[in-house]
Amino acid sequence: EEISSVYHLRKGTVAVKVGDKVKRGDVVAHCGSSGYSLYPHVHYVVCRDLTSWICRPIKFLDWGVPKLNDIVGK
Repeated sequence: EEISSVYHLRKGTVAVKVGDKVKRGDVVAHCGSSGYSLYPHVHYVVCRDLTSWICRPIKFLDWGVPKLNDIVGK
């Protein structure tokens, strides 16, 4: 089993809940700016489980660098 997690989302914008299935183009949430960052960003992690934090590399399509208000993944 694998678990994916997205971090640093804008408060109040999360549109899914644990167990929901999402597909390409679905809005999950809006990008936020939590943590020690000057700019909004997200972290996306795929792990075997949340206790060991053994993560695996993942490959994204090359969409280029997102610009303000871009929807990533469409």
